[in-house]
Amino acid sequence: MPSIARTRRKGPIKYVPTDQDRRTVEMMIGAQIDQNQICAVLDITAPTLRKHFRKELDTAYTKVLTRMRAKLISKASEGDAACLIFYAKTHGWSEKIKIEGEGDFGFGALLEVLESRRQKPDGST
Repeated sequence: MPSIARTRRKGPIKYVPTDQDRRTVEMMIGAQIDQNQICAVLDITAPTLRKHFRKELDTAYTKVLTRMRAKLISKASEGDAACLIFYAKTHGWSEKIKIEGEGDFGFGALLEVLESRRQKPDGST
């Protein structure tokens, strides 16, 4: 009887990433999902992930930030008040009043000015 040739190769099956796998990795990295969790979803090892998806791992989060910032700036430019406030606060603007100095320019001087301008109950100042 002739021997049956082996049709299955020895060793691990070689992983070939699909376009869908690339989109999945890019989306998950952009959402800051841990690499171990990405490996679990794709059923691959961490070295395989790094080997086949190096570009996605390096650039996906930057792409997401770029799209978010572009959208934020676009909405702020259209006059969206919430976007304007958020953008201003994240770029150094503050609602807090800073009082610096001493003497005539200090906090005590400010309180005196405010007290002198406070209306009395009879409507006079």
